[in-house]
Amino acid sequence: MNRSSDTTEPEIGLSVIIPAYGRAVLCRELLVSLSQSQAYCSVPTEILVVDDSPNRQDAASIQASCCDVEAQYSQFKGSVAQKRNWGAKQAQYPILLFIDSDCIATPYLLQSHWMSYQKNPNQSAAIGSTEFCGKENWLWQAIELTPYLNSFSLAQFQMPILWGPSNNLSCRKVDFEELKGFDELSPKPLGSEDVDFGYRLYYQNKIMMTCPEAKVYHSKETWKTLTAVLLRLIRWGRGEAYIIERYWSELYDDCPSRYGCALALVLVGTLLALLFRQSLWLYLPLVFLVTNFASRLLWRIFNTPKYGMQVLQLITAETLVLFYETAILFHLLSRDFDLKPFFSCVIIRPEDVLAIWNIRIFEAWKRVLEIAFSSLAIYGLLYKI
Repeated sequence: MNRSSDTTEPEIGLSVIIPAYGRAVLCRELLVSLSQSQAYCSVPTEILVVDDSPNRQDAASIQASCCDVEAQYSQFKGSVAQKRNWGAKQAQYPILLFIDSDCIATPYLLQSHWMSYQKNPNQSAAIGSTEFCGKENWLWQAIELTPYLNSFSLAQFQMPILWGPSNNLSCRKVDFEELKGFDELSPKPLGSEDVDFGYRLYYQNKIMMTCPEAKVYHSKETWKTLTAVLLRLIRWGRGEAYIIERYWSELYDDCPSRYGCALALVLVGTLLALLFRQSLWLYLPLVFLVTNFASRLLWRIFNTPKYGMQVLQLITAETLVLFYETAILFHLLSRDFDLKPFFSCVIIRPEDVLAIWNIRIFEAWKRVLEIAFSSLAIYGLLYKI
């Protein structure tokens, strides 16, 4: 916690970097928990809070909390990526640990991150585990049925991974500096910087491991309203669109996405409407989207019968997925009207191809049946079958 007077970088120790923006109460809870975790850590540690809260009262409260636990408080205006990078430059220890301000550290968080590098000398980065805590509401039950929490459970078992969420991510400072930190050109508000960081580590032949013992509790407070969730999905959608653009050379042909099929059916429906002079064919893309939505619901209930008791939450979850994909569609088409991303996917590791292929075979047949059903539905309406 105390800085050495020596200007050379210490060989042992861990620097915790927290980008802050408001959330003064949550930030205080994190700092108190980190202070307790420091007591269980066998190496020197420091806590650096990089804040640009717009509210002076929040900023003063966060600064006061830092003083209470002897953490270093700094003000720096920028994106989350920029604040993390700035904090890393101020850090004195060889291991950097990035934690979001809406998390709470467990007692052995710091020690577990440190020991992961002692057990795996070739490891460049580590993703700790995340468990959500706090009061649940009806919306949270729906969010649990979406894929958007999956990345937070990647660290349940120890294994090498391609990327992981940056709310509980550590990295060797030398490797972090070699990669020039998080991508500061990523979309603002922030999205995709953790995915991009993992990809760049992989391209440099560096290893990212999971560390199940390094656990944080993530507050559900920042997920409790529909507005907050939708804004998060818009941000993540913008981030995914950015990743697709940045790794364009890694796009490989894939089963058409939901919107890829819909866009293709716009052309098909228009041609059929002109050919048969029946304007009802113009609704083919819309009928397909409705059919696809319904089939996804039915398939999930078939695979997991207990979802039949959560139909409203499941419908909400699938609506959120559709909203997210719509956000990606908007971001991609607003920047460059290229339809390739809707008929391809980003593949970074060659070993992922087989797993993706097996999943996509089923998806392809499912798309064929959905398109066929949609076409037959319109045909039946036209000819009263």
